[in-house]
Amino acid sequence: MNIAIVIGTSQYETLQQLPSCKKDATIFYNILTKSSKYDDILLLMENTTSLYIKEKIIDFIQKYKNSNIEEFIIYFSGHGSFDGKEFYYLCSDYNSTKIKQTSLENKELDNYIRLLNPTLTVKVVDSCESGVHYIKDTNNFNDYLQKNQQNFNNCYFLYSSQNNQSSYADSNLSFFTKVLIESIINLKTENIRYKDIIDYISDSFSNDQEQKPLFIAQAEFTEKFIHITFNQKEKLKQELEEVIIKTEVIKNNEKSLLELVQNDSKNYLDKDKIILILNEIKNKINDFQFNNDDFINIDFLTNSKILFENLKIYIYVKLHKILHIYNSIILKL
Repeated sequence: MNIAIVIGTSQYETLQQLPSCKKDATIFYNILTKSSKYDDILLLMENTTSLYIKEKIIDFIQKYKNSNIEEFIIYFSGHGSFDGKEFYYLCSDYNSTKIKQTSLENKELDNYIRLLNPTLTVKVVDSCESGVHYIKDTNNFNDYLQKNQQNFNNCYFLYSSQNNQSSYADSNLSFFTKVLIESIINLKTENIRYKDIIDYISDSFSNDQEQKPLFIAQAEFTEKFIHITFNQKEKLKQELEEVIIKTEVIKNNEKSLLELVQNDSKNYLDKDKIILILNEIKNKINDFQFNNDDFINIDFLTNSKILFENLKIYIYVKLHKILHIYNSIILKL
């Protein structure tokens, strides 16, 4: 039996948003489903909070812990953090003051995998924008992964970056995942080995000084990732192109700040119209004639308090008349 977990975390509460990661996970999931190799695949993209992800992974592991697992693969696209001792898959509710609570600790994941005791364990980690802020020591991170591989019978670890470099992405896909997909499409064979993919990715990034993937292998190099027909490759190519085209359409439909302001300005009057209205209000007020009913007779023989109250009433009546004129003009617009 072969099983897989695919995680794509795009939305973060405290970190930079990664719109490409959800697309990464979607297309990688589709690749797995194109093959009849995998008996069950857990896809986590919509709700990627820490408690939800851990709960779903535990349920998935418990479901198969008594089964004979030949291969277990986990794919992750999102923010990742290496503190010098431990690697963390950061969840959407990540909080730097609660890193163990709001992320999936690699050590924790390894404990779950050991319950399955798979013949082959594969980790594909595209930790977008994780470089400068997180993975700071190439040798230290490399040593960590080398030590980590001892937990498994056989394993392949494919990490998108290895040192103080970022794992880059655009609005379409993460670059590492995009190259991985291209390797499946372009390799002139229907039987895709993990070693084939590693070699293709290595060559693709060989001249890239800003991002160099890291691979750890403890296996025979004969292990097959998937069998994919050339017709399926063509469909995968179309799917990849559609992701890019759809994103370009969205980008082209996005309006600049100037365009947004210009569109919104249509809801308001221009300067000339406003001046015309104000002048009309001014003329209406100047032409307005008060009649006797608008005035209040004031007995100057009464005390000052009564006089003051009558003045307030007169001022109120005058303002009310002016406001009425203004409203009548506005209602004509």
